[in-house]
Amino acid sequence: MIRTTALCAALLCTVAFQAQAQFGPDVFTTVNPDRTATFRLKAPIATDVQVIFANGFAGPQATAMIQDAIGVWSVTLGAFAPDMYEYSFVIDGVIVTDPSTEKPSPQRAVNTSLLIIPGNPLIDDRNVPHGAIHEELINSKSMKAPRLLLTYTPPNYSHLSDLPVMVLYHGAGDTTYSWVRQGRVAQIFDNYIAQGTIMPMVVIIGETYPVEFDPTHLLGRAIEAAIDEELFTDILPYVEKHYRVRRGGECRAIAGLSMGGGQSVYTALSHPDSFAAVGLFSPAYIGDLPPVDPAQANAAFVRFDMITGTNDFILGLQDALDHNLTATGIAHTYTKVQGGDHSMFIWRPALRDFAAALTQDYKARKFCAR
Repeated sequence: MIRTTALCAALLCTVAFQAQAQFGPDVFTTVNPDRTATFRLKAPIATDVQVIFANGFAGPQATAMIQDAIGVWSVTLGAFAPDMYEYSFVIDGVIVTDPSTEKPSPQRAVNTSLLIIPGNPLIDDRNVPHGAIHEELINSKSMKAPRLLLTYTPPNYSHLSDLPVMVLYHGAGDTTYSWVRQGRVAQIFDNYIAQGTIMPMVVIIGETYPVEFDPTHLLGRAIEAAIDEELFTDILPYVEKHYRVRRGGECRAIAGLSMGGGQSVYTALSHPDSFAAVGLFSPAYIGDLPPVDPAQANAAFVRFDMITGTNDFILGLQDALDHNLTATGIAHTYTKVQGGDHSMFIWRPALRDFAAALTQDYKARKFCAR
């Protein structure tokens, strides 16, 4: 039985971390040249250690680890396709992160670590011109508090102007850093801008939670309305004042994953004149759509794309959203990836494909047309 007692987890993590720090690199998790990974944990007082590894669409799998004479538990798994994966250790039934890695998952309740198998342009830091991630605190009037804003600017930014803007929202349980550290926004845009597949644009990533919220109600109109107000009262005015971007909806897209996809539905349909494109990645949206004139929305949106996986645990919500959009008369596409689950294995390629589609729309003078 897996226990999640906070005190037990803290004690075991502390013991494991102290033990890791006392020994050399032979106790650290490593990626091998053949694209296998050797998971290691120094836990001499443990009696049972497993690694839970999320292998793409196959889902998480638990594998027993073997202890050596000095208390290092290890197992080698793979080979794996180039990508970013999540894993955790289970020490005598308690799930913990890997104390030897510098890549914990950027979640509100951190229980997984990240592992990179190189060779994928969605993931890799490659030898191409690089943009930048800007971390700023803005004084949010709507939230009455300082709020973190992350902004991606493309390579050669200082020589560019009138750039398109993409508003990007994270999901429930995530943090503002999720799209950056796990979603790999900078790597995706850097690598595909270098290929010419994606045009230079500014990506703004704000918080998908208000300052105060009821954690038992992660979805709801009150939360969506608060985040929507912050976007138009605080974030967009700040970005348009401080960044080299085009003003106005014809050069602006909005996208998000899961809860952030639901936020994107609410905001886009509440302000159809403020966006030219909408990208919904496994969106979590419940209930009726905001009041909207379908003719106005269809005239404003050059694309309205939704993508999910056939194994997504909230597929019913997405099917219902598809039905409501169709019944309301909102033109959109709905793509289901066979075997896909509710994870970054869907969302990273979805972000790339959405940005690439916007680039083709721009070349066809549909998106960001003057």
